Amino acid sequence: MKLNEAKYRSPEWLRNFVDFEVNTGEDIKGEPSKRKAAKLEKERVAELKRQFDQREKDRKKADDIRREQQARADVRREKERQEQIERELDTIYNSLISDFQSAPYSDKIKTPTVNGQNAFHYTFENGKIIKVEDNKIYWDSSVYTIGVNNRRRFILLANEMIKKGRVRPTKSSSGYDRYNSYSKSSSSGKSSSSSSSSQGSNSSKWKDHPKGAMYQSLKDTVKLREEQLKKATGSDREALQNELNAAKKMLNNLRVKYQFENIKSFDEFNQIFED
Repeated sequence: MKLNEAKYRSPEWLRNFVDFEVNTGEDIKGEPSKRKAAKLEKERVAELKRQFDQREKDRKKADDIRREQQARADVRREKERQEQIERELDTIYNSLISDFQSAPYSDKIKTPTVNGQNAFHYTFENGKIIKVEDNKIYWDSSVYTIGVNNRRRFILLANEMIKKGRVRPTKSSSGYDRYNSYSKSSSSGKSSSSSSSSQGSNSSKWKDHPKGAMYQSLKDTVKLREEQLKKATGSDREALQNELNAAKKMLNNLRVKYQFENIKSFDEFNQIFED
């Protein structure tokens, strides 16, 4: 007898259950099937990895931007620093020229041997000293490391100064220097007496001030050079003019700094000075 195949098939509810799970991947009761759960977990892990990779990518990009900005800032600061150094070296260089032009005397120049190499030391009229030693320049409290071009520039200037430097005029026992031939000889006795009296009075006026002797000496030098210039000629006139300019500059600096012509009581000033 032939069996009725339909009677032995799975019940309809079971077929619906299986079809639902196969088609949806979910349990008919509303819970994910194992296959669906595995798929969801795989997707979750992939999403976490994607998010992590994106964060790393963003972080790396931000770090690259910061490094690039820092590098540009460092380059800019270094450029500004080098430009500042060049400006300072130019100022030093021009100061050397200006000081030597006003008082071109060889006693301001020394060329000692330092670490087996010739060096150049220069003393300004105001007492400041600059030293050029190998690839270093020592000025005030600063030390500059210079390149080939700047080293060559300062060496050429030093050689020019050495070549053109001359002996500084010295005062004779009478109080005048080698330019005294340009002074007023016809009334030298009278002028000398008057000048001596005036200087004695002024020296007494400034005697209590720590810079008084220097100030009075500069005043005397200015007066003397002005008298000598009236009769000087040629190279002597140029040298006298340079000395006069240098003396006037130093005299004015002292006058402004210490208010010489405005001081009424040196006892009071000295107390302030000492404080």
